[in-house]
Amino acid sequence: MCILRYFLLILLIVFLSCSDKITKEEDFNRLDENVIKIGYLGPYSYELSDGDTYYYEALLAIRQANLAGGIMGKKLALIPEDTKTNPDTAIVAAKKLLDKGVVAIIGPITSTNTIAVSTNVTIPNNILLITPWATSPAIANIEDNNLVWRTVPSDNFQGVAAANYILTKLNKKTCSVIYIDNDYGEGLANIFKKTYTENGGQIYKILKYSQNIIYNEDEQRKLPVKIDSLFSDLPEIIYFVTYDYDGAYILNKIFESGIIEQNYNPVFFGCDGNTKDAFISNVVSFFDVDFYTTMVAPLDSAGYFDKFRNDFEKILEYRFSLQNSGNVYDAASLLIYTLAASPSLNTQDIVETIPEIANNGGEKIFYNEFEKGLSLIAENKKIDYEGVFNPLDFDENGDIKKAAYFISKIENKDFIVIDTIIVE
Repeated sequence: MCILRYFLLILLIVFLSCSDKITKEEDFNRLDENVIKIGYLGPYSYELSDGDTYYYEALLAIRQANLAGGIMGKKLALIPEDTKTNPDTAIVAAKKLLDKGVVAIIGPITSTNTIAVSTNVTIPNNILLITPWATSPAIANIEDNNLVWRTVPSDNFQGVAAANYILTKLNKKTCSVIYIDNDYGEGLANIFKKTYTENGGQIYKILKYSQNIIYNEDEQRKLPVKIDSLFSDLPEIIYFVTYDYDGAYILNKIFESGIIEQNYNPVFFGCDGNTKDAFISNVVSFFDVDFYTTMVAPLDSAGYFDKFRNDFEKILEYRFSLQNSGNVYDAASLLIYTLAASPSLNTQDIVETIPEIANNGGEKIFYNEFEKGLSLIAENKKIDYEGVFNPLDFDENGDIKKAAYFISKIENKDFIVIDTIIVE
């Protein structure tokens, strides 16, 4: 952990030195009374590749807001804690943030961690949580006192998008499903099954596997039997709900099994959990298999998403991936504008202010318009933060109402976007 913190500190120093607008005297992570502390929960660990890039999306928004003068006469500080993809670790990390005096939390990234943190830490302690990546439909059913919001579409949308695309565009009527055994995997698999079968598709098998399969030899020994069962009825397509490394591990084992032959070559259809370079690079070979994925896409017609993407790559020196869609940036930006407009840093005031920032008929604020947006708030004028990823039009559960998805196909070990679909 000490090595990790040292590494992140070095990255932060490099990050803050990338613009001549930032002086060496400025320290956006100083922890004193002149700083408003925002918590960040996310993985810097093996299970989710490039998890730290999510943190830098949030830090980009913090940086831009501080350059615009901050809020309430103070600078903002983003305080991170590593959750891994373990709910117990996430709970401990969330408690650490509360001990450090954060006014709200961005994250966690996974659904299981979000449910664990919200029910065990943030809701009991009356702290606002905005998750930018937890997609399980179960999150909408949490009794949260309006304390849990998200800037990513629920998998109620993704499951529908995948099922409809498979049936109408790929014309595959028989399917088996394998999914990771956690809140994310179960929720997405169930929505997919419901939509697929209601629209004429037939599900042969639905199998789950342990999230810890890479480390658990007992689970690894069970996998060949599951693979045989998954393909026993010769489905036309496999719906593949995994993360990056575990998904690559399972796919390699499928290819090693010899089930995929010249006279039987099913299509694979993945999800937003396996859309990063780590997935592709850890699959030995895709042979002649067609592998598709869904990934949330920006609903931006004004070009602000491209500006965000360019800044992300230029300032942070990270390769932009499908996973860096801007919803972490939007979570941070929404929170910053909400804090600025709130009559106080009391949680109830903050929560009640969120609807005043998004989709309220005020003047539209787009990517990196903090100077304009914060000035309007200071003049007691309404703003409507549009977001770089999605218009932040929330329903009564704190979920956004509309989603777009890229349909990508893996070709030459790269994700090639072949279609975009919208689900409402």
